[in-house]
Amino acid sequence: MTSNSPNVLIAEAVHTGQTNPPPRLNLHVIFTNPAGTRCALSATEKFGEGLDICVNLVVAQVVPYPLPLDEPDISRAFTTRHLLQLVAAAESDIRVRVQLCRDRTSAILAALPPRSIVLIGDRGRRWWPGPGERLARRLRRDGHKVILIDSRHPSQAAALVQFNELQKHEYSDTVHHTY
Repeated sequence: MTSNSPNVLIAEAVHTGQTNPPPRLNLHVIFTNPAGTRCALSATEKFGEGLDICVNLVVAQVVPYPLPLDEPDISRAFTTRHLLQLVAAAESDIRVRVQLCRDRTSAILAALPPRSIVLIGDRGRRWWPGPGERLARRLRRDGHKVILIDSRHPSQAAALVQFNELQKHEYSDTVHHTY
């Protein structure tokens, strides 16, 4: 267990589906819920098909203030077992990073390298932006490339995972900065 700041504790585990040389493309999946995360992990497999990828699963586990930061209300053993079951079927290398934190968004932002490619599994478009959309908006504002995966339609995940999504946001960034 390592510590980056007084409000974040990090535990890391690696699930290796294959043994490959160091990957060239890092994809980051944000844990939202089991179904959404499973869809996002599945999409990384399709996204990285034919590429040398490493998937980083970022799990921000919020610890309530009455408890010490290193003693979450959900046991570490349960969290680890749950996450290992979630990534067990993966074919690519998955690095699981559990961050014990007070503020979920700040912990996620601290865990991501600049200009990361991030996949978030969420319930899709709604009338009012859901937590996944709000997080995606915040990450895009900080310069990350974010792809939202609709967990209600897992078969459409492959269609959503295209570089067009990334290029669209790059184009919109350049349009906004040319004024």
